[in-house]
Amino acid sequence: MPLDDDEPLVVSTPTTAKLCPLVVALAGAAALHRPLLLSSVAPELAEVQGVGMTGIDLLFLLLVALVTTMAVPVVGTLLMFTLMVGPPAAARSVVKSPLGAIGLRRVDQAAPALAQT
Repeated sequence: MPLDDDEPLVVSTPTTAKLCPLVVALAGAAALHRPLLLSSVAPELAEVQGVGMTGIDLLFLLLVALVTTMAVPVVGTLLMFTLMVGPPAAARSVVKSPLGAIGLRRVDQAAPALAQT
């Protein structure tokens, strides 16, 4: 459905809800970057300057968990695409006909089972 000139460009609520963890992750990375860099490069100096190592480590782990949780659907989609499209595309580049690609794919699937016997 094309946008009319009279309608404003609006971001929907579900899109906003999906972007909130990204904003939190970016804000957390911006807030933690100096103490985290100091605690990574010179832990003794960070302790002397009063940087709470346990707190920084915990916040960094929470930040990594948040980013990982956000990345799982994207990584899963890329993995499924690779597993479903990659082998037939590789077989198609080796043979000339689609039937030959199907046959090569079947040989590729049977090879591990035959190798174990």
